Amino acid sequence: MGCSSSIHAERDTRSKGHSPVMRRPSPELLARPVTECGVRWGWLRAWARGTVARSLGVDATTAEVCATLVIPHTQEFQCRYVDIISHRDVGPPRFFLSHTWSWRFATLLEVLEQRMHDIEGSEEVFVWLDICAINQHPYVAKGALQADDISHLATIVHKVEATLFCLDEKGTTLTRIWCLFEIWETFKAGGTAKLQILSYQTPDLKFLFDELDIRTAKATIEEDRVRILAEIAKDIGFTQLNLSIKECLVSSAELEAQQALAQHDAVDRSQPISTTQGFSRSAEAAAHACHKAFSIASAAGQYTKALTMAQRGVQLAEAALGKEHPSTSRAISRLAVCYEDQGKHAEAEPLRRSIYETDKKVLGKDHPQTLDWLNNLACCMQSQGKESQAEPLLMTVLEAKEKVLGKGRSDVIMVANNLASCLDKQGKHAQAEPMLRATLEAREKVKGRRHPSTIISLNNLACCLDKQGKYTEAEAIYLDALELREQVLGKDHPDTILSRSNLAVTLDERGQFAKATPLLHACLLARKKVLGEHHPMTISSIDFLARSLERQGKHAEAQPLRTLSLEACSQVLGKDHPQTMTAMLLLARCLVQQGKFAEAEPLCSSVHEAHNGAGQGEETARSAKDLANCLAKQGRFAESVPLYRTALEIFNRALGKDDLDAISSSETLACCLDRLGEHERAEHMLRNAHKARGKVLGTDHPDSMTSRTNLASFYMHLGKLKEAEPVSRVVLESHRRVLGESHPETVSSVNDLALCLDRQGKYLEAESLYHVASQAQGRDYFNAIIAKQCLAACLSRQGRHAESEPFFRDALESAVKILGKTHPFTITCTNSLAICFDIQEKHVEAEPLHISAYEACKQALGNNHPKTKQSIDFLARCLMQQGKCKEAGMLLHGVHEAQS
Repeated sequence: MGCSSSIHAERDTRSKGHSPVMRRPSPELLARPVTECGVRWGWLRAWARGTVARSLGVDATTAEVCATLVIPHTQEFQCRYVDIISHRDVGPPRFFLSHTWSWRFATLLEVLEQRMHDIEGSEEVFVWLDICAINQHPYVAKGALQADDISHLATIVHKVEATLFCLDEKGTTLTRIWCLFEIWETFKAGGTAKLQILSYQTPDLKFLFDELDIRTAKATIEEDRVRILAEIAKDIGFTQLNLSIKECLVSSAELEAQQALAQHDAVDRSQPISTTQGFSRSAEAAAHACHKAFSIASAAGQYTKALTMAQRGVQLAEAALGKEHPSTSRAISRLAVCYEDQGKHAEAEPLRRSIYETDKKVLGKDHPQTLDWLNNLACCMQSQGKESQAEPLLMTVLEAKEKVLGKGRSDVIMVANNLASCLDKQGKHAQAEPMLRATLEAREKVKGRRHPSTIISLNNLACCLDKQGKYTEAEAIYLDALELREQVLGKDHPDTILSRSNLAVTLDERGQFAKATPLLHACLLARKKVLGEHHPMTISSIDFLARSLERQGKHAEAQPLRTLSLEACSQVLGKDHPQTMTAMLLLARCLVQQGKFAEAEPLCSSVHEAHNGAGQGEETARSAKDLANCLAKQGRFAESVPLYRTALEIFNRALGKDDLDAISSSETLACCLDRLGEHERAEHMLRNAHKARGKVLGTDHPDSMTSRTNLASFYMHLGKLKEAEPVSRVVLESHRRVLGESHPETVSSVNDLALCLDRQGKYLEAESLYHVASQAQGRDYFNAIIAKQCLAACLSRQGRHAESEPFFRDALESAVKILGKTHPFTITCTNSLAICFDIQEKHVEAEPLHISAYEACKQALGNNHPKTKQSIDFLARCLMQQGKCKEAGMLLHGVHEAQS
């Protein structure tokens, strides 16, 4: 927006505004300090509309004005321009003008006129303009006068009331070192309130803010750049200055918007409704200020401030222009962007839809603007998990744009990237990967490697590779994207944190917990600081960290994080929101893994009832499966089978038999049927599931290996050790080749093969494998604890009880530490060590362990659970071995009465 009036001649009562009288400057004029060389606004405006416009036209840049008028007019005397104009038009400046010489001089005057419009007596206000105040002739007999003038810039900035920072439509001023230097000096002199931003058309600042780095700013003279950088390095440092400049720009724009809104509100109240001219002018000024403040706050990642400005912008546009005006659509789009930046896509969708429907009606469905709105609507839907609905919309946009523009244009590449991402999120990785690679290649060619859109393409490709189990390539690309974002955006920018999170998650998937966990912790802390505790991305960081801890078997550490995530989702999204339901299920799973079935079951039931009441959809199937898992963990297989069947039927109907959720449900149902004695049917289902995974993902994909693991476990359960061994060996070889030695799945498969060999009496190889697994990932790693427990049991079976004892102790200490005393595995470890003591006739040491195991079983499983009864028997025998037959009898009698 901005002033639309053209430059025209205007008489000035103080000075004609034409060519200055070419007289020799007096010694007094030449001695005038550069700090006092402001020019009167009335003279400057008249000079621009008269001499400049007549000599050069309205399109001349400031650089051309200096070269064509200023330098020739002062050539004879080698002086400043202020030295040859009337002394009445020169004086101490009230404002310092910061601008770029590549901008149209007429536009510079227009934005300055907007600022002067509301200042009483503005004709007599003096502004400091470099082309007039600085000697433009570098060298004279007495030395470099120009350099001397420039050396006083900091003093001038400190003396004036405010710096007027002229932001051109291309944002060039944010790339010039002198302009950034002037912002810095302004900030030092009076903080953000001393900086005022003037703009004609507010540029798209996102990329400019992302790239803002004074070290890369340009200067006409390299020596100037080097000198300024040296000064900054000594004073504030580059990183802090970059942050200060952004904060200064945001606060200044916000202050201007507040003032413009206050003025508009005053005009609106004071003017009759029929008098619209004053209202329109104030509304336009307020809307322009709101748009500017929105753009700057949004680009800086300050979304709360941006949202406030966007909401006021919509109100102004609708009141002044109507709901179907293009400017109103753009204002609504800005409001939608604010919601999306905060992760509130459900709030953004109706706004996106209304814009699309309006422009489809006004402009037509094939208009470029209408297609852009449709693309934005599809992306908004995709962000809510509505990929199947978004895909056809994106296909429509891509086909229409390719038909008109061809495949090489930036906006066509953007839509292709969006479609590829949509396919990837639906599990259509084979279709998505080549599209993502092509998009990345095109963006690198067109925009360069450091451009934000190129980095987005890097992340998208890495994510697609990650989901296919191509972890090594994915990790390298994630690391590349992270390094680029740290260079471009800084370490605390939300997009940089996203790249760090992506890298951490893929490291976690590969089992590199020593690298992943600190990164995940850092991402969570950074997001809390930058986005707040309840932002969706902060909640994601909580979930990622919790999942990592769970993968390490540290469910007790993960539980408070799962609880925190559920509380945040409930507060922000509501108790019935799908994401809240998911958070509830994740907490339930965490409780199940700790053996806290009494706490987990009502959560699973609650979620399943809510989803089932909403219809037989995919979420119903997933919640049915979770509830079934909880029941199966308690040995309630007959109750779990109908729920597993429900999940399988829904997945088969909604997604097809080859969908991964359907395959996984088939496997869990098979395992449950196996426990109920339907072994042949279970084996048939597991074999089919293994074939289906291989068909969908390939035989070396980690999920395909999971099917082999399930099949080997099935054989182990039936005691078919000879059938289980070759399958277990294939699984281990595949895990080592694809995932690496230290990956959790690899360590788990080492344990599985060792157990199979152990049960066949192949103790030597089994021991060797147990030792390998027990040393993986550190002492408290869950699979390592399992390996130590199994190794101890293997030694004990060979009669090597003294050797087994330290491994039993170590396993129990670690299990208590990371799982808690009541976890089923901890109870097993407690009983095992106690029995080891009993065998060695260390009954006094065994007794407290037996008591601890019994109490834990009662608390976690109840009096009637088989493990509780087993613990009672162990304790009674231990007591009798010590001659405490009376105590043993009383124990058994008391337990019998309680169970009755």
